[in-house]
Amino acid sequence: MALSSKTLVKLGVDKRTAQAHAPFLVAAMRECDITTKARAEMFLAQLFHESIMLSTFEEIASGAAYEGRKDLGNVQRGDGVRFKGRGPIQVTGRANYKWMSDKLGADFIAEPKLLATARYGYRAAAAFWTRANLNAKADKGDFEGVTRSINGAATWNAPSHQSRRVALLTRIRKVDVRPGRSYLRRGDEGDAVLVLTRRLSFIQSPMTGTHYLDGKRHKFDSATVKALKQFQTEHALKPDGRFGPASSEALDKAVRRKKLGGDDKPTPTSKPTPVAHKPKPQTKPTKPTPDKRPVPPTSGALIGELVRLDEREDHILDTLIARGQRLERRAGQTLERERVVAPADLAPVKAGLVALSAAIDELQARIQRAETTPAEPATTNGNGTVTFAELGARVQQHDAEAELLRSLVRQRLDELEPDGKPAPVPSTPKGPARTFTLSKTKPMKGSDVKAFQRLLNLRFDAWNIDRRIAESGVYDAETREAARQVTQALGLLPQAYEHGITPALRSVIRTPSRRTPTQTKRAKARAPYRAKLRARYGEKPAATVATAASASVSTGAFMGSQAVAQSLAAIGHGLGLKTTSEKRQNANPFSGSRSDHDFGNKDAYAYDISDGSAPTPGMDKAALRIMHQLGFKSYRLKEPINTSRGVTTISHGGHRFRVQVIYRGSGPAFGGNHLNHIHIGVKRVG
Repeated sequence: MALSSKTLVKLGVDKRTAQAHAPFLVAAMRECDITTKARAEMFLAQLFHESIMLSTFEEIASGAAYEGRKDLGNVQRGDGVRFKGRGPIQVTGRANYKWMSDKLGADFIAEPKLLATARYGYRAAAAFWTRANLNAKADKGDFEGVTRSINGAATWNAPSHQSRRVALLTRIRKVDVRPGRSYLRRGDEGDAVLVLTRRLSFIQSPMTGTHYLDGKRHKFDSATVKALKQFQTEHALKPDGRFGPASSEALDKAVRRKKLGGDDKPTPTSKPTPVAHKPKPQTKPTKPTPDKRPVPPTSGALIGELVRLDEREDHILDTLIARGQRLERRAGQTLERERVVAPADLAPVKAGLVALSAAIDELQARIQRAETTPAEPATTNGNGTVTFAELGARVQQHDAEAELLRSLVRQRLDELEPDGKPAPVPSTPKGPARTFTLSKTKPMKGSDVKAFQRLLNLRFDAWNIDRRIAESGVYDAETREAARQVTQALGLLPQAYEHGITPALRSVIRTPSRRTPTQTKRAKARAPYRAKLRARYGEKPAATVATAASASVSTGAFMGSQAVAQSLAAIGHGLGLKTTSEKRQNANPFSGSRSDHDFGNKDAYAYDISDGSAPTPGMDKAALRIMHQLGFKSYRLKEPINTSRGVTTISHGGHRFRVQVIYRGSGPAFGGNHLNHIHIGVKRVG
């Protein structure tokens, strides 16, 4: 059995990712002769490790560490960030991007994010494999040498993690991952056959005016052979009934012409062109046939549909998370488990979806500007306007990350569901996105209203206003008043909501960057209005950690501090970090002012979490999310957190707790050595 999406799913790749990536992966392996058993197994093992099972095609770090690296060709300012690691094997540096551009025929210097797409990423990985002569090492069975050529070392643990690569290789060797032949023939089955037959059913023969095939199919049958031979004959190809590179290229061009609205005009062949019959004379003039072609939707309609889908996704995700929390409490399970997602770990899901939403919003804004302004030359300069190719690559990357996070939710729910029954999906209003208006007789209800109420509460939280409306899913007078307050604080005029809360207005509230410069300037001038709201409703506490984990923690002296510490440590557990130290501070064993020290109340708890002996991307990302969860929104990736910087007071369960985070430093200012772990200390202070 040749390598396919089913093979990738069997090895642990997400199903949607496998289906989208399998054709590009197989084509790249064939192109660079990675076709034997040993070559294919070692190639996939390295790719699985470097890209986290094909889920991450862009380096998590910013790339600033590569700035000025002449060995990578980074000779211009900003090259480190612009040409950071991308693709399933992490191509890094201007020189390597330039080599890949010449090799693959695409301009990765102008559009570096193209390397983070499946179309070019796998070809780049295979090209690197050939350039480093890794086929020869694979033929000799030198897997350690392959790792050394890719990573620069082959240490068993960090930084090379050869043990993980070997474990992946062992798993892969249990199935056949060879890419198979470079062509399809009668009797073949799989995704590639499905794509071929779908395309032959899409285009029409210029000779007969009919489709080559009557529908897609999973098996390369006799009808497919007949259709392919007809296509090959009409396009000056050898009619052998085999679908190889030449036929694939001709079919690609024909499909592109069809999508652009043109006719399929193949290269003329020696066959005579059929002579058209003369039409019979008509005694009566015929009526013109009405144009029955569907009218393409406008950008406004498409954006409205995106808003509706976004609100539905929020509603479904919140319902699943709430159900997971109830199931965990029912099962009485603890939060400390290996590679399992707990409710507190689901915070990254929100972050991933927010990042995806931002990328889509940017794409929508570009579409609107393109339709309302004259066309201008596309700018690909690093300091210029982002191109549609870059936006598409960014959306694809965020979609892959969001899908990975959703799969973690599905995995955890599948474990907790009784009798293996799937979790129910709540209903949501059908049709286009609605305009919210107040009605005394029949108030508007639905998941879209609830999502909007949640959005209003998030806006109040962002402005530090202690105001919260009920997320009931009913559009009532309180919701309308809150919407008007938020709209006014964002710098919009009353005319924006005089006819109700439209989908376009909700889109602006969700993404304030869509405002015009005048509205943004007006919002800054309305700072006194937001201060007036804070005076009216009160100021929100500095930060609040709300977690369902406290329900599964036994009551007692340590109920509060332990629950808070666990919920923060669980953020790191969701990123692969492990607990290296866990302490219940019921005495005062240390001196100084660290937050986990006991001050008489005997309610203090501390966690140390880590995944290596030095700062790693995983620890950096965990520290970033923990600091943002605690309200330190200005904290940036890789910044040290000393004993005074990461201290705050939060509210939880009716008590106040002092929380301290320490990371990326050593010495008196950091309370000792905290280079290789994140310290989380919590004590109750009121």
